[in-house]
Amino acid sequence: MKSLKVFLISGVTVLAACGQDLQVPNYNAQSVSELEDAPTAASISIGVIGLLGISREFNTSILQSHVASAGTFGREGMELDPSNPSHPVDKLEQIGPGEGGYAGFSIAYRLIKQANIVLKAVDKVAALSEQQKAGVKGIAKTLQALAFMRLHVSFYDSGFPIDVDVSPNDPIPPVATRAQGEARIAQLLDEGATQLAAAGTSFPFALPTGFAGFNTPPTFLKFNRALKARAAIHAKNWAGALTALNTSFIDKNVSLKTGVYDTYRNAGDNRPNPLFDPTCRALFAQPEVETKAQKQPGGQLDQRYLDKILKFTTKRVHLIDVSLCFLPLYPSADSPVPIIRNEELFLIRAEANLMLGNRALALDDINFIRTTSGKLAPIADPGGDALLDELLYNRWYSLMWEAGHRLADMRRHNRLGTLQKVLANHKVFPYLPLPSTECTPRTPQPDACKSPAGI
Repeated sequence: MKSLKVFLISGVTVLAACGQDLQVPNYNAQSVSELEDAPTAASISIGVIGLLGISREFNTSILQSHVASAGTFGREGMELDPSNPSHPVDKLEQIGPGEGGYAGFSIAYRLIKQANIVLKAVDKVAALSEQQKAGVKGIAKTLQALAFMRLHVSFYDSGFPIDVDVSPNDPIPPVATRAQGEARIAQLLDEGATQLAAAGTSFPFALPTGFAGFNTPPTFLKFNRALKARAAIHAKNWAGALTALNTSFIDKNVSLKTGVYDTYRNAGDNRPNPLFDPTCRALFAQPEVETKAQKQPGGQLDQRYLDKILKFTTKRVHLIDVSLCFLPLYPSADSPVPIIRNEELFLIRAEANLMLGNRALALDDINFIRTTSGKLAPIADPGGDALLDELLYNRWYSLMWEAGHRLADMRRHNRLGTLQKVLANHKVFPYLPLPSTECTPRTPQPDACKSPAGI
């Protein structure tokens, strides 16, 4: 077998949702055959709910977590498993050969492969109405785009294959450039939006509670447009971000936590949240998250620091002194992990307006987040690049340890060199090379297989 073609559909037996279990039959080879050859409404439902199960697999364990991997490269925190001395070397000093797996590469293509099967199968099901079929397609394309977006955060200039709807006997799909990847993400989100707009008022199945408030075609479309806004700023399409936000769920009158989440549950065959580190054993915040926290008017540190960071007695792990962890952010094995939240949308709008020269509008949104989420005093425009500094500060504290945002943010604004390196031999890497499993079958190997120079 060649490269991407090994990523077939794997079993999804239970999809956990906070307080709710969605029992899903074992998605084995027999049911794959049914979905491809004789699909039914039931097998389509299983296939779609399976996509949501794969979404949370981007964080399968402390050692294989998109959040922890991208968060470490972006210096939001550090994954320092005390039982594995290679970890600080592989992430903080050099890029280890296994990092492609840690960043969710194989998970992304498992989701994309399953979505392609669902997309081909759904039109064969006479029991589903045209509106219901459109809803299935809208979800599938949105989640494919999300998978590519997660790859974009980690692999960036390495690129990644995008034309992967191939059979085992076809040539290996080429590695697309970053620009081609960004274009495919935008295309999938727009195609998904078109389908969702034609999908009526309900889906033919229930979504897990991580999608509460976004579990109908009209509300799922708002989620789709929120992802489009994020994808637009990743591509520096500032006007496109503002356009997408206009039909997203951005709203000052609801909680900043409102949004869509991957859900976990520590019960039965469910998967517990892998970012839950109850003894602060392996996942640590960078020291500067404390030293750079701004102060509230009463003298306390930024409320986001207080809400997300636990300080403990300093200990040394792999020659690194650590005293901060993320336990308040993920306080239990049942804690959900955000996919995208209302808070991020205001920061996207602030960035887009700032880059377009609309400084007053950008400042309004920055101050809204400062005062609402950080409990900080509002500021006046400091002039020049200082307002961008303030924006990046607020994105850091608002979105830390959620989806690798700081790596993408500092890279987008050419500021990776300012990230904290705790030890003198540490380096910051702008992106990951393609994993060895993707490179070995290719002759000659593309430049994407070479490790980038660290900063």
